[in-house]
Amino acid sequence: KAIEELKHASNTLKQLATEESKNTAQYRYDFALCLRELARALDIRYRNFYKTPNSKPGDSELRAYGQEVEETWDQTLAQWSELKEPFSGDVRLAADWFLTYKQCLAFHNFEKSRLTKAGSPEVEHPLERRVALTKELLKMKPAEPGLKILVGETLLDLATAQVRLRKPEAAARTVAEIAKAVPPDWEKYWLAARCLVQCIPPIEEILADPEREKAAQSYGERAIVMLRDAAASGWQGAELVRSEKLLEPLRTRPGLRPAYEKLLSELNKK
Repeated sequence: KAIEELKHASNTLKQLATEESKNTAQYRYDFALCLRELARALDIRYRNFYKTPNSKPGDSELRAYGQEVEETWDQTLAQWSELKEPFSGDVRLAADWFLTYKQCLAFHNFEKSRLTKAGSPEVEHPLERRVALTKELLKMKPAEPGLKILVGETLLDLATAQVRLRKPEAAARTVAEIAKAVPPDWEKYWLAARCLVQCIPPIEEILADPEREKAAQSYGERAIVMLRDAAASGWQGAELVRSEKLLEPLRTRPGLRPAYEKLLSELNKK
């Protein structure tokens, strides 16, 4: 009943927000608030289906509920963006806008956790949405270092999932984004480099020579560059480079071993 009432209210406010009057600005603001409350209500209902399995609908109906939640959160964010820039002096607007982003991210975090636990390849979608949302936040406040790290976190989650889904080319592209988005002194920078190394075994199975050898060599070289950049920024990872099993391709591939040994020697001197 509450959801239906919120849907009715949002439709009414949407109509009022399109009519030019002295109250139009307030109607637009109220419409955004109402949409957020509707998204929250839909979100809570959707999550409750997973908390109480006996009440869970069928798979197709459940998927439709999830899509409705996502679409309503996206509609809410779109409405906020139509009002005005959030940092033009209206503190209330900025706070409401960021709260909506936070709640929308929480929904995609729930989907990420649920789909990861189920081992579903569909996990890539909420991970990509998290990346897009954090990039939007960073665009609004480009000087905020915490947001740069948040973008790095969401990109690393995406790359890790793409490795697990055996999508090495997609994972390598995501790691390239990480290298551009965050500084090498980020504590998880080396994990992004490790993702690149993890792309080597699956790409060897997917491609044929000479593309296979070229891709594997490129991934390894890029990983070593990232590890070296991390070390130059203070990362003390000699033991990890020496013993981390997932870095094994750097030790065993003839084309990569000399650069790997040089990197290890440099790290040992730190």
